[in-house]
Amino acid sequence: MANHQLSKPWQKLHQYACTVPVFGLIPSVIALASRQQNPQLKHTAKISLGLMLVWAGIYLNLGTGVRQELYQGSLTSIYFLASVGLMLRIYLKSMRALKK
Repeated sequence: MANHQLSKPWQKLHQYACTVPVFGLIPSVIALASRQQNPQLKHTAKISLGLMLVWAGIYLNLGTGVRQELYQGSLTSIYFLASVGLMLRIYLKSMRALKK
């Protein structure tokens, strides 16, 4: 990444990319590794990365079996809904900022 700040639309896009379930790992790590990113992006990346790590840790520790598969499916649904909730929150904040 270059030594300059990303423009506001690119920052929002990067925030959305961080919240994509599972695949948001890469943009989140990039955001946290970069020195030039804004605090909002780093905060979003930390939350998204933490959420993914909690999901992966619990998912992998559940084991196998019919009951465990039900728990894994429910846990995955909650993870995806939480990610969509984060995306919605970013969108609503950007809409409020536009109205000002």
